[in-house]
This record gives sequence, structure tokens and C-alpha cells, in this order.
Amino acid sequence: MNKMKSKFILISMVAVCLFFTMQIFAVTISTSTRFRARAVPIDPEINIVHTPITMVSPIAKEMVVVGSIDAGSAPNYLSELKLVYTLPGGTETTENINFSTNVGNITFSKRITFLQESGQIEYKIMASVVKGVSVSTETSKYYAVISGSITVNIGSSGGTITLESGNQLYGNTTLVCGSGALSSPTDITITEVDINQAATVYGLSKATAQEIMLTCFDVTPDISLNNSAVLTLYYGSQTTSQNVIIKRFDGSQWVDVVDAPVGTSAKTIARAAVVNTSSRTASVEITQLGRYATFAGSGTLPDNAYRPVKKVVVFGRAQVEFNNLMDGDVVKIFNVNGKKIREITTGDAAGFKWDGKKDDGSYAESGAYIYQIKLAEKGNLISGTIAFVR
Repeated sequence: MNKMKSKFILISMVAVCLFFTMQIFAVTISTSTRFRARAVPIDPEINIVHTPITMVSPIAKEMVVVGSIDAGSAPNYLSELKLVYTLPGGTETTENINFSTNVGNITFSKRITFLQESGQIEYKIMASVVKGVSVSTETSKYYAVISGSITVNIGSSGGTITLESGNQLYGNTTLVCGSGALSSPTDITITEVDINQAATVYGLSKATAQEIMLTCFDVTPDISLNNSAVLTLYYGSQTTSQNVIIKRFDGSQWVDVVDAPVGTSAKTIARAAVVNTSSRTASVEITQLGRYATFAGSGTLPDNAYRPVKKVVVFGRAQVEFNNLMDGDVVKIFNVNGKKIREITTGDAAGFKWDGKKDDGSYAESGAYIYQIKLAEKGNLISGTIAFVR
């Protein structure tokens, strides 16, 4: 009897232990399962890649910021991209930056314009990426000085000086001096010159400079080099043609950059510039520092660049001026019946302007007229309507 009782007690204790062990195991499995099923959100990574702009042209008066955003792959997506900037003397401005896609590596550009001729532009880039949650980041503050001049000391071993255009879609103006180009360390300065100032200071007619000159730069001091250097000039977005040349001002006129051995009187030939339409720059080898400018040949500008801004001629008070025309270009004026009443060429003392007179010197009747512009280096005619009021 005692043995039976002892066995019963032992079996009961084993059963109880097994029951509690199974409950603990079940709770453990249940807890572990619930933990593994719980989603742990991971913040999306975001990276802004941008090379800071340090200088902006006071002549072009524009800044174009370029960069990229690494937003990762789907389900990440870029939700917001902004440029925050403050112009000299102004308040903080925030503008959206457009982007064509919102997944992956996203490139962007943003253009702003200004009127200031000095001071600095403070700016930063902000971006937000979403993957369940929104994560935002921003760059440090950058400071772009509005300045058209830079000075660098170049030694006898050579060096490079760069004047930023402030437009990161395109290129910059640079001078690369090789070893031995300079006999001793020299401060070299590149200064951008307003083409209107270049025309006035050097006795050129304002119209002539505006017709063909794209950009102008002083590279000083005006000295001869021992070896040739490579000068690259930024010519901007006024033309997309490869018909861009570089000339040097010799003190009285603009002359071709020539190819001749340094220090010799050998016969010279014009040295053609190497044009890069992607960076909007033209490069040429030079042996003399000084004033250099880029010029566009006739027919390289868009059609609207030649059309008159004022389209009404008032007798004795106003006249129509056709823009950016050069030797060999012709403007013809027709009445509404198609009869030519006036032909204007560079031989006219007044330039490419119409004051309402016909070829015989008499004035036309009040009414509408048709103009046709024929460019020497462009096949198509550029036409439009103007009016004369007596």
C-alpha cells in the first residue's frame, strides 16, 4: 500500500513538472514568434552631392546650381528638393527644384538671377526622402562671392588660375601656364569685362561690340610669356554654334591670336580656337597676356536676337533698330503689296535702322510693313511686321 501510494505521488509530480514545462515552452515559442513577426523600420539613406560655387559673375548675374541626390531604390522615393538662398541685402528665399524622377540617383539644376554687382550669395540645398517615414537632410551653408576677378600667384614651374562663371551647367575661364612660361613668380589676374565697357573704353562703336562680342576678359599683367599657355574663355549661352573665335586687343583693334614661335619674327598664321559647345568655352594657345574676347560669327544667334525690339516707327521721333547684324547682312522693307521700298546694308551711316524713309529718300505712308533679314552666313530669311506712323 505504501509502495502504491509512493508511485502515485511520484507520477503526479512528474505530470505536474511536464505540464509546467510545456506551458513555459509554449509561452517562449509564442513570444519568439511574435518578436520575429514585428517589422522594424529602417530610415532611408539620403546623400546630396554638390560642388560648392565660390564665385558668381556680376555681369551675367546668374547662378546655376548643379548636383545629385542618392535616394536609393524603391520603395524609397525623393519627395522634396529645395534651394534656400539669400541675396546680398535680401531675405531668405526658398524655391523648389524640379526633378524628372524620384527614385535612384537623381541629377538636378536650379538657376537664380540677381541684380547685385557685389556681396555674396548664401545658399544651401534641402532634400526629403520617404520610405514609410520621411527623412530630410540639408547641406552646409555655402557662400558664393559676386566677383568678376581673381588673382593667383603663378611660379616658374607653372600653374592654373580659374575664374568661375557661376553657371555649373557649363564651364569657366581658365589660364594654364606650363613650366617655364614665367621666369619668376607672378601675380596673374583674370577680370571679366562688360562688353559695353570694352566698346566704350577702347573706342569701338557700341553697336559693333554688341553685334559680335560674346564675352571679354583682361588677363594681366600684359606681358609676353616664355612658353605658350592655354587660355580658355567662357562665352556663355548666347550661341550654340561652333563658329566662335578668340581675338586679342592690340591697343587699337581686335586681332587674331596668331601661331608663331615665341621671340621670333617668323610669319604668323591665325590660330583657331577649340570650341566646346557642352561647356560653352573656347580655348587657344597664347604667348602674350592682355585683353581677350570671344566673338560669334554672323548667323550663330537665335532668330529673335536679330529682330527689332521696337516695332513702331514714329515720324521724327523713333526708328526701328535691327540687332546683331554685321557686314554682309541685308534688311529689306516691303509694303503690304509685296513691293520693296527700302534696302538697308552696313553701308548706311545710321547702321541697321529704319526711320520710315524709302530708297528714294521720301517717307513711306502710315501703315504696316514687312521686313526681311538676310544673314550672310545663314540660309533662311528672318521676317516680321513693323508699323510706320506719320
